[in-house]
Amino acid sequence: PLPHEFILNRDLLAQLYPSFAEGATPFFTLNWSKY
Repeated sequence: PLPHEFILNRDLLAQLYPSFAEGATPFFTLNWSKY
């Protein structure tokens, strides 16, 4: 999936990968604002 799909589906990622979403969701959202 594309980066913007991760942000839109971060709730889905949280269900699939709870521990992964805790670090990845803020990571993608913070870095996305830079670009």
